[in-house]
Amino acid sequence: MAKRLSGSFVNLVYDAAVRSFHRRKALSRFLRQVGISENYVADWTTDESSATYLTDCSRLSRTEHGQEVILRMARDLAAQDDFLDLKGWENSEAMISQAKTSIRALRAGLAKLDDEQQSERFRNEARSRHVELQQERSRTTKTLQNLEEQLKELSSKLGTQEAGYAFQNWFYELMDFFEVQKPQALCNSWQAD
Repeated sequence: MAKRLSGSFVNLVYDAAVRSFHRRKALSRFLRQVGISENYVADWTTDESSATYLTDCSRLSRTEHGQEVILRMARDLAAQDDFLDLKGWENSEAMISQAKTSIRALRAGLAKLDDEQQSERFRNEARSRHVELQQERSRTTKTLQNLEEQLKELSSKLGTQEAGYAFQNWFYELMDFFEVQKPQALCNSWQAD
């Protein structure tokens, strides 16, 4: 992951996690499934609420691996359509409504993050293409300059047998540069037909 997750995005993930799971056991199971280590979950003291525990998990967002885990949490939470852990409680409807609101906000945050990452990829690809084109242009310029120098050198030898052979080699190099088949290859292909 190239770019660090913003604090507001991390808060969206934590809020969605807290609102999606009422039971501590269900949240612990979810955290393990997304890749949070057993030791990390074991640090959760019995007097800490889910919200306090997740808020105190700020150290998770400090490392690249932790950021990847948070992103995995976000994608898993955003994929939720049903909130099984919130059913059967006295205030289930209100809890499910709050969870859905949090998930909608998280989905919007994920969409924005994905757009930013895609834009960054496009910018990087455009930069790479630009560098490649510049390198190709530089190679082309050098080759043409080299061919020009060779032709100037040939002009001083006009009328000699050596100039004829040198011109033939120069001409083949010119055709290779423009990706034209050499006359001999053309003749051979015509004879084959």
